[in-house]
Amino acid sequence: MVRPLFYLCLFIVVLSACGGTPDTTIASVNGEKIASTEFLARFQEETRALNSDLASHAEAQKLIKKKVLDTLIEEKLLLQEAKRLKITVSRDEIQKEIERLKSGYDQWEFHEALKRQRINEEQWIRRIKNNLLLSKLTKQVLTQQHPSEKEIAAEYQKNLSLYMESERSHCRQIVASSREKAEKILELLKKGENFAALAKEFSESPDREKGGDLGFVARGDLPPILDEACFRFLPGQTSGIVTSAYGFHIFRVIERKPPRTLSLKEARPQIEAEWREKNQKEILKKWLNELYKHSKIEIDEAALLETKKLS
Repeated sequence: MVRPLFYLCLFIVVLSACGGTPDTTIASVNGEKIASTEFLARFQEETRALNSDLASHAEAQKLIKKKVLDTLIEEKLLLQEAKRLKITVSRDEIQKEIERLKSGYDQWEFHEALKRQRINEEQWIRRIKNNLLLSKLTKQVLTQQHPSEKEIAAEYQKNLSLYMESERSHCRQIVASSREKAEKILELLKKGENFAALAKEFSESPDREKGGDLGFVARGDLPPILDEACFRFLPGQTSGIVTSAYGFHIFRVIERKPPRTLSLKEARPQIEAEWREKNQKEILKKWLNELYKHSKIEIDEAALLETKKLS
């Protein structure tokens, strides 16, 4: 059974039309042409998704064509801006996105989906590249926008409780697969052997390479039984053997930090990120309007009218 290709084709746009269509220029964006073949391919993509009776209605077609042309103009404009800003995507980035979108589909399902969308794999990959470019462009535009100092200070004072840092503990651990091994290690620790050195030599956890160093962990970061062990002891103290589903643990607390409120300077990145997320649409709309103001866009109304005979 063929699954719906919603995620795979979320960003797919048809980039070629049927053979034999006269290729005229519908519009140009800063000198870059939008050809009738490109326009009609997108138009057909839009109408296929609609009720056939509605799509054939003259007024509906007029609205669809306006939407399609507006979309194509905006895409050209954004890709031009990405090029001007020297934004690029690597082959690795494209390949990772291809693998992500293809995951869960076998080759037959994938090619059948492309057939239904009336595009080939090369066109699909080109669309992936463009989407990655536009994603990077959007991110760059947003990160260049900042709330005012007044807005930052007001947000900080209004929501101090959101900028609390919970109690944290800096621990090392040694993990053994058997209690017998853990008991032998614990005896060595009681004799004064170096915890980090023993972790590197005997621990069966990936953090053994760092001497069992877990870094600072906040309450609740670890499974309950391990969390309790990390916060029960004072700096310098060593736990007994703690049993979990992962094995037999021995912890040593290096440092403890009490809960505290972040300073305004420390909270600033979080405040700015939340401000950008909240105002994202407004920021991008304002930026895009400026981009349009400084661009030369020409539409051939006669050529657009002629597409009635071709669609």
